[in-house]
Amino acid sequence: MMAGFQYKLIIEYDGTDFCGWQVQPGKRTVQGELEKALSIIAGSKVKTYAAGRTDSGVHARMQVATFFLEKWIPPPVIQSRLARMLPKDMAVIRAAKAKPGFNPRREATRRIYRYYIAEAPAPLRRRYSYYYGRSLDLNELNCCAAVFKGEHDFSLLCKRSSRKLNNVCIIFESRWFRRSGMICYEVCADRFLHNMVRRIVGVMLAYERSKLSLTQIEAILNNSFDDQVKYNVPACGLILHEIRFGKAGK
Repeated sequence: MMAGFQYKLIIEYDGTDFCGWQVQPGKRTVQGELEKALSIIAGSKVKTYAAGRTDSGVHARMQVATFFLEKWIPPPVIQSRLARMLPKDMAVIRAAKAKPGFNPRREATRRIYRYYIAEAPAPLRRRYSYYYGRSLDLNELNCCAAVFKGEHDFSLLCKRSSRKLNNVCIIFESRWFRRSGMICYEVCADRFLHNMVRRIVGVMLAYERSKLSLTQIEAILNNSFDDQVKYNVPACGLILHEIRFGKAGK
């Protein structure tokens, strides 16, 4: 990373009208809007580095990013100026001085996503949940969710074009619960692959509808499933809920 004064930002955004976090030519992205505003404040081009890259349409309650400035500007001043400059569907919740060499992507040890499902029509929440259209069996879903805990190869549960040499992730928590009239899936892992959470949710909904068995899901996680894994859910229900740092994931 660059030399200079390093800062840390906690960012929240509604991902509906963004083409994801990462800068893409000709597309509206969270990183693009943030860097545009920071560059105006700094008077020179600013590059940001985030703990993770959310996909198109995915929201974040807590994204963590860092950047460098050649001259010192107090964090409260940066936060105040960003509040006036950023679009209404994103905000910097906190700005602070970062410890030297802070790398949010490498130092994040736990990433928590939540996926929200509406079992009945919920017009006011349609941007932040997937309307499923029928009630779900929470016990069955939690039975399935337990299968995903532990260390697994998620090669068959990520976008084919984004597969890496190593597609192994460790899932620490995997559970379903009800909250405020919604049903929510929460998953905590050391890292996530492209489309991974949405495909996991899609597979569990297929299990709840008896379209997949636990044996078949275990085969998917063992990379021995013969069929293409076609189950997926819309991005609107997915939120990057929290990022934790340190050995204990705090």
